[in-house]
Amino acid sequence: MQAITVSDADLFIPRGFQLQKLIPAARKWVFKAWTEPEAIKEWFRAGPDDRVAFATVNLRLGSRFKIGVKDEAGTLHLYAGVFTEVRVPEKLVYTWSIGGGGTHQQRSLVAVKFEDKDGRTELTLSHGLFLDEALKQQFEQMWEKLLNSLEAYLRSSAGELAKIHSATGIGVPRYIRTAAVKR
Repeated sequence: MQAITVSDADLFIPRGFQLQKLIPAARKWVFKAWTEPEAIKEWFRAGPDDRVAFATVNLRLGSRFKIGVKDEAGTLHLYAGVFTEVRVPEKLVYTWSIGGGGTHQQRSLVAVKFEDKDGRTELTLSHGLFLDEALKQQFEQMWEKLLNSLEAYLRSSAGELAKIHSATGIGVPRYIRTAAVKR
């Protein structure tokens, strides 16, 4: 995939879409939920019966991530990519492939910006470089559902406990990061 720079100003990626969501949680916790495998396992589901089978994230420039999601029929969907920009807790840019390596038409680029808005987080997600319009529409619908799931996760008791620990300066224990309301 050709290297592309994603502007901080508009997060524009050609042949794609952009979504924004204001999430009622501190940027630090939204970023952690987006990048920590145990949290990803709790919210990364577009359907009510989807389950994350595994999530691995090595949050460094040039490193990889993999997320495996089983749908209600038991089919495993693999999403993988490489981080091309990592600015904790502000911005991530990464390649996106489905089914492992993906075909040329299945590879794309994702950029996510996390902006602090008075203790809440404005999350802007751009996903582009699609060569297939149907795949672009499929992922736009999927990301809308995923952003709603992320918000629900952060509103859950796990999210509330994380905010309390953040305010007191105490680190968040593993049991809080992995706890969530089961759907």
